[in-house]
Amino acid sequence: PTAVDPPQKSPAQLRADAFEACGRQKYELCLDLFDDAKSRDPTGGDSAADVQNARRMAREALAKRDGG
Repeated sequence: PTAVDPPQKSPAQLRADAFEACGRQKYELCLDLFDDAKSRDPTGGDSAADVQNARRMAREALAKRDGG
Protein backbone atom coordinates (compact mmCIF):
# COMPACT_ATOMS: atom_id res chain seq x y z
CA PRO A 1 0.00 0.00 0.00
CA THR A 2 1.14 3.53 -0.74
CA ALA A 3 1.01 6.32 1.77
CA VAL A 4 -1.58 8.94 1.01
CA ASP A 5 -1.28 12.44 2.38
CA PRO A 6 -4.31 13.33 4.45
CA PRO A 7 -6.34 16.20 3.04
CA GLN A 8 -5.34 19.59 4.35
CA LYS A 9 -7.59 21.04 6.97
CA SER A 10 -9.61 24.09 6.10
CA PRO A 11 -8.87 27.40 7.83
CA ALA A 12 -12.09 26.96 9.82
CA GLN A 13 -10.96 23.52 10.99
CA LEU A 14 -7.55 24.91 11.95
CA ARG A 15 -9.19 27.68 13.96
CA ALA A 16 -11.36 25.12 15.76
CA ASP A 17 -8.23 23.12 16.59
CA ALA A 18 -6.57 26.34 17.78
CA PHE A 19 -9.43 27.10 20.18
CA GLU A 20 -9.16 23.56 21.51
CA ALA A 21 -5.39 23.93 21.99
CA CYS A 22 -5.90 27.21 23.84
CA GLY A 23 -8.44 25.51 26.08
CA ARG A 24 -5.86 22.85 26.92
CA GLN A 25 -3.30 25.60 27.70
CA LYS A 26 -1.13 24.60 24.72
CA TYR A 27 -0.58 28.21 23.80
CA GLU A 28 2.27 27.84 21.28
CA LEU A 29 0.20 25.30 19.34
CA CYS A 30 -2.83 27.54 19.62
CA LEU A 31 -1.01 30.48 18.06
CA ASP A 32 0.66 28.29 15.43
CA LEU A 33 -2.71 26.92 14.33
CA PHE A 34 -4.22 30.41 14.15
CA ASP A 35 -1.21 31.54 12.10
CA ASP A 36 -1.58 28.57 9.76
CA ALA A 37 -5.27 29.32 9.27
CA LYS A 38 -4.48 32.97 8.60
CA SER A 39 -1.83 32.09 6.02
CA ARG A 40 -4.34 29.92 4.14
CA ASP A 41 -7.16 32.46 4.41
CA PRO A 42 -5.69 35.93 5.01
CA THR A 43 -9.01 37.74 4.58
CA GLY A 44 -11.00 35.17 6.54
CA GLY A 45 -11.85 34.71 10.17
CA ASP A 46 -8.62 35.88 11.79
CA SER A 47 -10.10 39.31 12.45
CA ALA A 48 -13.09 37.83 14.31
CA ALA A 49 -13.33 39.00 17.90
CA ASP A 50 -13.18 35.50 19.35
CA VAL A 51 -9.99 34.72 17.42
CA GLN A 52 -8.37 37.99 18.46
CA ASN A 53 -9.37 37.40 22.10
CA ALA A 54 -7.95 33.88 22.06
CA ARG A 55 -4.71 35.13 20.45
CA ARG A 56 -4.37 37.86 23.08
CA MET A 57 -5.02 35.47 25.97
CA ALA A 58 -2.48 32.97 24.57
CA ARG A 59 0.19 35.67 24.16
CA GLU A 60 -0.45 36.96 27.68
CA ALA A 61 -0.28 33.44 29.15
CA LEU A 62 3.00 32.78 27.34
CA ALA A 63 4.43 36.10 28.53
CA LYS A 64 3.51 35.30 32.15
CA ARG A 65 4.92 31.80 31.88
CA ASP A 66 8.15 33.12 30.38
CA GLY A 67 8.50 35.78 33.05
CA GLY A 68 7.36 38.69 30.91
